Order: sequence, then C-alpha cells, then structure tokens
Amino acid sequence: MSRSMRGRHSLMKLACSSILLAGTLSLLTPSAFAADGTFERTLKVNGPVLLGIDTDSGNIHVSPGATDSVHIVAHVHSGGGWFGGASEDRIKQIVANPPINQAGNIISLGHNFHANNISIDYEVTTPRGTDLRANSGSGDVRVADNGGPVQLKTGSGNVEATGLSDHVQLETGSGDVKATMLSARDVKATTGSGNIHLANVQCGLWAHTGSGNLDVSGKPLAAWKLETGSGDITADTGGAPLSLNATTGSGDIAYAGGNFKQNGTGKDHVIGDAGGGGPMVRAITGSGNIHLK
Repeated sequence: MSRSMRGRHSLMKLACSSILLAGTLSLLTPSAFAADGTFERTLKVNGPVLLGIDTDSGNIHVSPGATDSVHIVAHVHSGGGWFGGASEDRIKQIVANPPINQAGNIISLGHNFHANNISIDYEVTTPRGTDLRANSGSGDVRVADNGGPVQLKTGSGNVEATGLSDHVQLETGSGDVKATMLSARDVKATTGSGNIHLANVQCGLWAHTGSGNLDVSGKPLAAWKLETGSGDITADTGGAPLSLNATTGSGDIAYAGGNFKQNGTGKDHVIGDAGGGGPMVRAITGSGNIHLK
C-alpha cells in the first residue's frame, strides 16, 4: 500500500472514530441522567395554620382543602448532570425523608433544604384562612381562594392568585403579577421588570414595577400608590370619590371619570378631586401614559 493510500485510510479511520464518539456523547448528555420522584403526605391540624413553603427552582400551587388537614403532593426533579446515579440516589433520599416539618399547626416545607441541582414542585391543599408564606427561587407561585394572609414571592417566575383576603404581599424579581382580591385588607405588589394586573382592590394598595405596565381595577377605599419606571398605568376606580396626583415624565395623563375638578394643570402633572375628593391615588411613571376612570 502506498504512503498516500495509507494516509487516506488513517484519515477514514479517524473520521469514523469521531462520528462514533459524537454519537456516544449525544446519548450521554446530562439530560439522559435526569431523574424524578414523588412524595405525598397528609398532616393533621386542629386550628389556624401557619404554612411556609420554600423551593429553589420549583413551582408552588396552593388551593383550599379539608378543614382538618394539609395535603402535600411533591414532585422531585433532577436537573441532570454527568453523575446521574448520584442524583437518583439523592432523589430517593428526599422521597424517603422529605423536607417537611410540623409543630402543631405550624408547618414548613423545604425549609433549610439544600438543592444541589434538585428541584421540588409543591401542590398543596390547606384549610381556608391559612397564613401562607410561599417562596420560589425561579418557579411560578399560584394560589387560589386562600382566605388568609399571604406572602407570595419568586425570584424570576410569575405570581398568580385569586380570591385573596386579609394582608396580601406579592413579589417577583422579573415575572408578572396577576391577582384578584376577595376581601383584602391591604395589598402590596412589586416586580422588577414584569407587568402587574390587580382586580377588585378595595383597600390600600402599593404597586410598583421597574419597567412593566400596571393595570388595576377596584375602588380606592384607602390610598393607592401606583409606580412604574417606564410602563403605562391604567386604573379603573369604579367611580369612587378620590383625590388624584398623577405624574409622567414624557407620556399623557387622562381621567375619564365624571365630576372631576382639576386643581393642578400641566401635561405631565395632574392634581384634582373626583366626586368631591377622597383617598389619595398617586400615579407615577417615568415615560409611560396614565389613564384613569
């Protein structure tokens, strides 16, 4: 065999080996080692419940259930990795000994849990009126008809809630906040860069977003403060009497409700009273529009 033929033969062998290696590696991607598990528990309670839920990157869903128990279904996931066996063993340990603590009617899920590339999604039913504190690092938080005070927080997911009562705190770093009140006593909603949509707000409100839009409806029976860095503000105040102080850096301001007496003039700053005046509605945007009715 000539030297040139031997060279071509060696190149062909090298190419075949590279193809086989690439195929093998494609079968051994980190996702190939992803693992899952589930645990389920029912905890008995006999009075008002204080429930704390923490997860690094999982989702949290809470809804009303039986009056004498908290029911937990948790889905444990591995993010994958080259050491798949270790992740699978870790998940088995979590399923066998889940991060649940109970002291009477005080219950915590995921407290002091060290994730190590493991995420847990929680689906929980709890008695109405539960004092709920739910926190996810990057997942979504959804709550329905809780009936008690809530503190819902996520780093980069969305917060969605309905039928909220008592004290309400909703926070996300970069997601959206969407919530409907039932009989909330006061509401605080913040996001770094997402939108905020709040309905049936009939109490004091502070809503702030860094760069998203604000859309609020209800009646300002106490002061409202609405702030966005660069988005629009839209508020339906249900014809309630109010005092308005609205400011925009470069947008328009409009009040479409009746019986409005404007006390301050200017395209970018409007002060006035609707219905003879009432709780203060302060609306501030850096570069968006403000529309109220």
